[in-house]
Amino acid sequence: MDIILPNGVAREISLPVQNLAFENVMFGCLINIENVQSYVSARISNGHIVCASTKFSYDNDNATSIATVTAVWNK
Repeated sequence: MDIILPNGVAREISLPVQNLAFENVMFGCLINIENVQSYVSARISNGHIVCASTKFSYDNDNATSIATVTAVWNK
């Protein structure tokens, strides 16, 4: 799934999930852009893990960059 994240603009990331059996669990997102890893808190909303609004910055000359997002819990 591709997600567009503008450079320098705060934005939430929403990831669809299924079969979450966790209650009272703290969720977070590990976001890796240009080999820089950041942790942001997350919440569950309507079948999605929603990573907190964060301003993303990257230096790629192409105006786009590949990133990975990993949902984690109890971090």
